[in-house]
Amino acid sequence: MEQNDKTGELTASIAETAIYTMLLSQALFEILEEKGLVTRAEVTERMKKLERETANKMWGSNGGKRNLSS
Repeated sequence: MEQNDKTGELTASIAETAIYTMLLSQALFEILEEKGLVTRAEVTERMKKLERETANKMWGSNGGKRNLSS
């Protein structure tokens, strides 16, 4: 990650952004789990549901072709 000294803007590669997002998600999940607000099974179930929904939006409604416009 780099910071522009003049503007203060941060820039990051796709890999850096993906790793940051993964660590942030994991930290939030662990905090919620420690507080007894969610279980690992609930999170796994929700992830699978979101994967199915995302796949349907991207692939399912356009004859198997990518459909990123909707």
